[in-house]
Amino acid sequence: MAKKSCARNAWGVMQSVMRGSIPKSPTDLYKNPAASVRPGFSSSDGIGTGGRVPSPKLKVEKIKPSANWFNRPESLVVPKDDFLGKRPGIDTIANLTKLVEECRGSYEKIEKMPYVQDCLNYLNNGEKEYYYTPSRGERASEQPPKLAEYLNADGADNTLDKYPSYKAASKDSLGRCNGPIVPYHTYWTGPATWRVELFIKSYFHTQNIPCSRLWIWLDGDRDKDALEKMMNQDPLFKKFLPFVERGDIVLKTWHFPSRVPLPKGDNTDGVGYYKNPGKPNSKNETVVADGLIRDGNGQEWLIVTEKKMTFLPVAVSDAVRFVILHIYGGAYFDMDVIMLRDMRPLLIGDQHSFAERWGGHPSPGDYNTAIMSLTANSTLSSYLLRGGIFKGKNAFPLKDEWEAYQGAPLKLASSSSRAHFWEMKRDVADTKEKSEEVRASQMTTTAVTTYDKNALSKTEYKIEDDQYPPTNRTMENFFQCN
Repeated sequence: MAKKSCARNAWGVMQSVMRGSIPKSPTDLYKNPAASVRPGFSSSDGIGTGGRVPSPKLKVEKIKPSANWFNRPESLVVPKDDFLGKRPGIDTIANLTKLVEECRGSYEKIEKMPYVQDCLNYLNNGEKEYYYTPSRGERASEQPPKLAEYLNADGADNTLDKYPSYKAASKDSLGRCNGPIVPYHTYWTGPATWRVELFIKSYFHTQNIPCSRLWIWLDGDRDKDALEKMMNQDPLFKKFLPFVERGDIVLKTWHFPSRVPLPKGDNTDGVGYYKNPGKPNSKNETVVADGLIRDGNGQEWLIVTEKKMTFLPVAVSDAVRFVILHIYGGAYFDMDVIMLRDMRPLLIGDQHSFAERWGGHPSPGDYNTAIMSLTANSTLSSYLLRGGIFKGKNAFPLKDEWEAYQGAPLKLASSSSRAHFWEMKRDVADTKEKSEEVRASQMTTTAVTTYDKNALSKTEYKIEDDQYPPTNRTMENFFQCN
């Protein structure tokens, strides 16, 4: 019903544009319909006094009665909302090793990776195998908040003696979590787009709201007013401002740090510290190894100089995730991720650090960090941070995706040598221009046929005749006309 109403309103606006005017409001649209008859409209089909509706007759060059705009279904399949079972308990943990074995294969191979449906079936039907609850006394909700890995895990800066009783989120309240609150981090630069909207909506549709917080990091190095613009000048993000005020979403400004704290231990990857470190500076800081300083309290810091920084958006986001997770912990998600299930069982175990493997790469060391989790200020987060920033390593394992291809060499689509990008672009433009000329010449000679729209809409639809078949738009509920 909402879609039909949306379509009618859109049609009304199109009519107004064709007439050279746009109504001030929907009321004006219905009170003051078209005053003159346009081609394709019938003066005898008026509604009320002087109203005009589209003519049931359609004049076009060519149309397929068995597959056309009027009888094409909106979705390729019958929509359904599968129930994936009750939300896991607050202390439920997912066995990540078991999930990897069932959905990817062994850690040495990826023999099960092509069989995605088998993995989905296992996720739906195998919860008793990969979900488990720790023994009494070992559960996350039973530990004192002051020992929690995450900052503000109890909603009171980890000052409570124990976690409060659970309270579900409501329109006016964020609710209370009876266990550690897990931070979810993501990074964005520029105005909000449909990706931001879809990501946030998928988060709210799937996650345990009282027990998670969504931190959106906005690039302040590229735009010092990024946060202010998102809060006060972004029309798309405006709908999410109530969640910022309630505390569900935390907007943070990202500035590349000049130094990052490191945990106690050997932070030189076995190279060793200087045998004769220099003298302390005025801040009582001493350079103890290449890129490492130690302050007067014994805290070691990784120094990040301007030469090691980059302000390209993709490269910055690669570094952001490692720095943020090292300092704050939790989970990081690229903004083009769509959450389908509660991620909490993957994020509260003692060994929750993970990153996905690149799907088409056989090496278990080729990680994809679009979704990853790290323990804050841990040996692993420190190691990855030093390797990613200090050593300048790339988050993408291969420069050329075809390096992962191990099959027989494929034949080139063209025997000619590959042209420069701009030459290829000009060729495409020339081809497009020529095709438009041919199409224009054909239009002058092609006969125009009149079709009845009602008859077309009632004709049996045949998908095999459709050049533009409908897709399975399972996410269409995120973009209802409003």
